[in-house]
Amino acid sequence: MKYKGYMGQILRVNLSTGKVSKQELADDLARMYLGSNGFAARILYDELKPGIDPLSPENKMFFGAGPLVGTGLSFTPRTYVATKSPLTGIWGDSTAGDYWATALKRAGYDALIVEGKAEKPVYISITDGDVDIESAEHLWGLTTYETRDAIKAELGKSTRVACIGPGGENLVKYACIVVGLKFLGRTGVGAVMGSKNLKAIAVRGSKLPEAANPEGLRECIDEVATEEYPGSGMDRGYGSKGSQSSPELLSSRGVLGTRNYQNMVWKPADEWYEVSRKYMVGSHSCSGCLARCGRDFKVTDGPYEGVWTSGIEYETQFALGSMCCISDLRPIIKMDNMCGSYGLDTISTGVTLAFAMECYEKGLISKEQMDGIDLCFGNSEAMISMIDKITQRKGFGDILAEGTRRAAQIIGKGAEKFAMHVKGLEIPGHGLRVIKGMALGYAIGSRGASHHDGRPFDYNPNPAFNYDGDMEAYKGKGKIQSIITHWTACTDCMGFCHFVGKLAGEYLSERYVEPVNLVTGMGLTVQDLWNIGERAYTLERAFNVREGIRREDDTVPQRFLTEPVSDGPHKGAILKKEELDEMLDEFYEEYGWDKTTGIPTRERWEKLGFSMEDYPCDEQ
Repeated sequence: MKYKGYMGQILRVNLSTGKVSKQELADDLARMYLGSNGFAARILYDELKPGIDPLSPENKMFFGAGPLVGTGLSFTPRTYVATKSPLTGIWGDSTAGDYWATALKRAGYDALIVEGKAEKPVYISITDGDVDIESAEHLWGLTTYETRDAIKAELGKSTRVACIGPGGENLVKYACIVVGLKFLGRTGVGAVMGSKNLKAIAVRGSKLPEAANPEGLRECIDEVATEEYPGSGMDRGYGSKGSQSSPELLSSRGVLGTRNYQNMVWKPADEWYEVSRKYMVGSHSCSGCLARCGRDFKVTDGPYEGVWTSGIEYETQFALGSMCCISDLRPIIKMDNMCGSYGLDTISTGVTLAFAMECYEKGLISKEQMDGIDLCFGNSEAMISMIDKITQRKGFGDILAEGTRRAAQIIGKGAEKFAMHVKGLEIPGHGLRVIKGMALGYAIGSRGASHHDGRPFDYNPNPAFNYDGDMEAYKGKGKIQSIITHWTACTDCMGFCHFVGKLAGEYLSERYVEPVNLVTGMGLTVQDLWNIGERAYTLERAFNVREGIRREDDTVPQRFLTEPVSDGPHKGAILKKEELDEMLDEFYEEYGWDKTTGIPTRERWEKLGFSMEDYPCDEQ
């Protein structure tokens, strides 16, 4: 192909037939969709028929590495995976750092598409141009870390491994994929791997992507290191503390999800960061990243002494901590280790447990129904027992393994009121009655409740958005979320990390155009990047429209619309339906979606360069 930064090949592996094929990456695909997120949206929209069972052989998995991955530019290590989600039944994707995407590029591929289902457990081995489907029967049942170590022992220490644990094998609907020390956590992508009898994908290679302007890229890399992230990377932003200090910040501002969102303040969070330093034993970074924001923890006292985890991130502390009223960090570290080993998304795991706790609190389910486990708020031992049952799909754990939406349907008795999800995906830890821009971000998320579709810009004033820092304000938030979702989608196409990428701003600018052009030689403009982000996001929406998603699905749990905040500095605050509706109208207008249905208009569809033969439905 004529553009640089790409390896020029997409690898396809059909597990049903054992066929391995390689297709040339087309120039027009690269120019219109850039990479990862854009490629996945185009390919899966074209190839997945609406209505298929996500856990059937008909579903496909896309693994991608954007054009900036492997170039040496910091903050661009992201592995991207997309599929039809078994948890939500709609678009599902997740991204993670570490080294796997870089290894995929070095092996000679920009993307991998996995199709079909193997008869017995297998893993895919990719070494430069060689691709093999190997037996994984000896790996089935192992934890993710055991699997990683076993494959490295077989293929070499330089091998990078993406794998599932028992959670994915047993088709827990929110099972994740582990890549090194990071997690492709959301939407149940690990369950799709499990449904295909695919235990792991092992990658190693020796190739390097070429840059269109190597000298200019080196200068850009140096500029990022010295101007945007000076020093060791440990003295500012997420590099200084990781995300461990975020619960304290959000609790102090009265927006930390607590007790299944019955409350918004969790005082023990004020001490979590200082306490965590007692158990911090190291740090780690993703491929080529200066931030080094990963933290390693080991419990040194108490019943969980010796337990290690690669990082109790903010969302983990929220979901397994304040959401379930657990104040002691030691059992949180233990549960984080369990989720990592078993291959479970910590957000969905914790939020699902909090849902069960409130159902128990309200008398909708009994201790006997929960296999004799006293799953009440604050009982970490009960949570640990239930995580084991969820992973093995035993007893009441089999119900909770379905996620909050389906579990609420099974329990009945009005349990839906306590299920904190959007479109089936459990919500992260931002108080939506107060942070109204985030409420919109969760409501319109392609995969459901996602803090990575609409990022939390609401905490501080932001001159770029002409935003004064008023979290409870809602006017103008639709336009702001449009700007941010264009940014998140496009940076997912590039391979950029959303966290440290904020140093360049949560909006598309010349600071993103420069590295893309230095690497690819495309000569893109800010408007081009804007269009690429919109194409990807619009195709995700069209994918969901074909699955039946409409405007009425772009909402948040009723608790946020009917129950005012009960504590903290924003006591009495509530998200009014008319406020959400006004934000939705503004967001739809920015994207060119019909305000009645939430379907992209035909005019906008054609303007983005799509064929009317691809239009998702007849109504508008």
